[in-house]
Amino acid sequence: PEPVQLKCDNGAKGSYDLITIHDNRNVMIQGIAFNGSISRVEVIVGGLEIGSGSNVAISMSSFTDCESEAGGALRTSTSSVTLSGVTFTSNKASNPPAMSNNGGGAIFVTGGTLQVSNVEFRKNTAASGGGAIKVVRGTIFADKGSHFAGNKANGGCGGDIHAITTSTITLSGGVVLQGGKAQEGG
Repeated sequence: PEPVQLKCDNGAKGSYDLITIHDNRNVMIQGIAFNGSISRVEVIVGGLEIGSGSNVAISMSSFTDCESEAGGALRTSTSSVTLSGVTFTSNKASNPPAMSNNGGGAIFVTGGTLQVSNVEFRKNTAASGGGAIKVVRGTIFADKGSHFAGNKANGGCGGDIHAITTSTITLSGGVVLQGGKAQEGG
C-alpha cells in the first residue's frame, strides 16, 4: 500500500509541525510520508515533535523537505525513539549557531534515546551543528545498515552527527557515513 501523505499547504504564515505527540505517550507510526514542502517563504513546517517521557516507534516512513528551527524533521526531548526503515531527505534546521537550541537538519535529540536501524539520512542541512542529527545530553544507537550521505552543517561541527554535553553515540553493524560536510570538521 502507498504511504499516507501528510503535507502542509494551508495558506497560513508561521511555524508548524505536521504532528505533535504530547508528554508521556506510547505511539507507533508506520507508513507515513511527512512532507513539509511549501512554496511560500513565510511558512516553516517541521515534521514531528515528541514531548518528554514518550516511547515512539516509527517504521517504513519518510520525512522530506521539513524545516524547523532545530530538528528539521523530528524533535524529541527526554523520550525514547526507535526508527526502522525510515528515510530523511532534504530536511533543514534553520536556527543560526548563536541560538541555544539549534542544529540537527533531520533530528534534534535533547536528553533521550534514539535508536536507528536501516535508516537513510540524505542531503539534510543544519545552520549550525549536526547536518543529520544533533544530540544534547542523550544517547544514539545506529546499526543494521543505516546510511548517512551528503548531509551538511553550515555553521558548526558534525556534517552527519554532532553530540555535545555528555552524549553517547554507538555506531555498529554496517553504518555508512559518506560525504558529510561541516564548517568545523566533518
